[in-house]
This record gives sequence, C-alpha cells and structure tokens, in this order.
Amino acid sequence: MASDDLIAFLNARLAEDEQAARDADAISRDALLDLYEDLIKSRPLDDARRAFGIHIARFTPGRMLVDVTAKRMILKEHRPASDEYPGSADRGCMGCGLNGDEEFATPDVDWCPVLCALALPYAAHHEYRQEWKP
Repeated sequence: MASDDLIAFLNARLAEDEQAARDADAISRDALLDLYEDLIKSRPLDDARRAFGIHIARFTPGRMLVDVTAKRMILKEHRPASDEYPGSADRGCMGCGLNGDEEFATPDVDWCPVLCALALPYAAHHEYRQEWKP
C-alpha cells in the first residue's frame, strides 16, 4: 500500500465483506432454515445458543451489503484534498473540514478519526496498522 494506505485498506476489506455477503446470499433461505432445524434437532437450544442464533439471523447478507454501501459513502466524504484539487499534494481530510486557522482539521487522511474508527473492526487483519487505532 502506498499513499492513502488507510483508504486502500478499507476499500480492500469492504470488497471482501461485499463478496462474502454475495456468496452467502446465494444460499437460499430454505437451506438456512433446514440447517437451523437440524441444529435444533441435534441439541436443545440453551439461552446462549439461542442468543447466538438470533445474532446470526440479524446479520443477513442483505444487511451486510447495506453496511458496505454506508461505509463506502463515508469513504467518499473522507478523502484526501488532492482528490478534490487535482495537482495538489495536500493529504488533508476533506470530510473532517477546516479548523479555525483555515487548515485541515486532520492534516493527513490516514489519521482521520472517522476512517480509523471504520478500520477498527478489522484490527486483527494482518495489514492493519497500530497507528490507525483510535
């Protein structure tokens, strides 16, 4: 990864999330229900397993695809100034705006607190950098 490392990292993780959701979406709801019924028949559900099942059911492929779209919308706003002003080498974050001195509140987009927060769920990934930790 070269310039805009955090943005490149996030785009790569979102592409992986999107592909996983699309792959999972190919499994029919009936097949998932069959799997769930098989699990119930093989063992009674205690509170912990029931809670885990409800958690899994809430995070459907459709919800993950909406989540990816929302995060891409945030990435579109929090981009380096050089994207907005061709020829500029300024890496200030457009989404964080300017401070009272008319300088970028976040002088380098790789330090953007919003993007660092978006990267936090991927902290276990081997390409995640500790300097991105909020």
